[in-house]
Amino acid sequence: MKPAPRTSRPTGMTRRGTVASLVVLALAAGCASQRNTFSGPTSSGVPRQSTGVESSSVPVTAEHNKLAAEEEARRLLALAPRPPGARSVAVAPKGLSGPAMGAPMTSSLIDHAEFWLVPMSLDDSIAWLRAHQPAGMDYDGESSGSGPGELYKGIAWSPSHDARIDPGVGGPNLEVDVAQVDANNSSWRVDAVDTWLDPVPFRDNASGPRMRVTVAGGCPSTDKGSAGVSNDGADLDTALLPSGSPTAGLVCHYNGMNGKAFALTRSVTLSASDATRFATAVSSSQLSHLDDTTTSCPMDDESLAVLAFSYPGRADVDIAYFYTGCPWVANGHIEATPSEALNALVDPRATSASPSP
Repeated sequence: MKPAPRTSRPTGMTRRGTVASLVVLALAAGCASQRNTFSGPTSSGVPRQSTGVESSSVPVTAEHNKLAAEEEARRLLALAPRPPGARSVAVAPKGLSGPAMGAPMTSSLIDHAEFWLVPMSLDDSIAWLRAHQPAGMDYDGESSGSGPGELYKGIAWSPSHDARIDPGVGGPNLEVDVAQVDANNSSWRVDAVDTWLDPVPFRDNASGPRMRVTVAGGCPSTDKGSAGVSNDGADLDTALLPSGSPTAGLVCHYNGMNGKAFALTRSVTLSASDATRFATAVSSSQLSHLDDTTTSCPMDDESLAVLAFSYPGRADVDIAYFYTGCPWVANGHIEATPSEALNALVDPRATSASPSP
């Protein structure tokens, strides 16, 4: 019997044996079906996630991250280039009901907006904006579209990669959406968009049998029916792996529903140095997340890798790594989004997915 769908994860994520959701993005309301031409890095409508340096003196809480996201949005909105003759209006102009590049559907979204009437045509507005990129920001894409008797174009920037942004803030963007009024005038919607990240990891609460893999015992021949792994240790409530370096490791790859279903396809024994490298990749996975979000997942064929690590003075610790659909890792206590390093090391579809020779 397959595990039940997870209840703590965002809508759209998948559990083994469930079907992935379709793409659901919150594009600008009222014109999502027409505004479908994008270019540049932000082509999906979901802004890229920020990076930055976190002060160790500030406690990482949801409230801290939300305040940081609000502060960053206010900072970005103040950077918006305002052309001569622009006049503020109190409500969103017709057709400009959302950010130019769309926004993720999540309760963690922060969106500060202003609305202007500008004495420039639509094309002149976009040309002016291209020539007045805000200081400290990089070009991040454009959008265009049309509705009945209406034309729209948008442009977006994101903070430069060397910008110091609180790591609790995700996807900061400054976006300007422009609607044609007449040959000489346009309406602008200026949005400072970002998200705040919930630092409390999702609980690994899948129902069903759990695997236990040990380095000495080797890989079980199948993972059929498994809902993940199990481990003992209160420290695993807040971290995927214990502190310190493992002394050995083992990676078990399972086939999923294709081919010989749920069969062991490959096992790799890790030396102490390789086990440390793999454990570092696991530990760099992201525990923080957006709340109440809808995302898109490709089809999940239930392929699984189980990583077992030996540590001095305790039982081996297992990690379940589901790498198809929306990839995720879990230790029986909490779940996380895999790091790029882990994807490169363990996902068999990656050319570098192997230990050192």
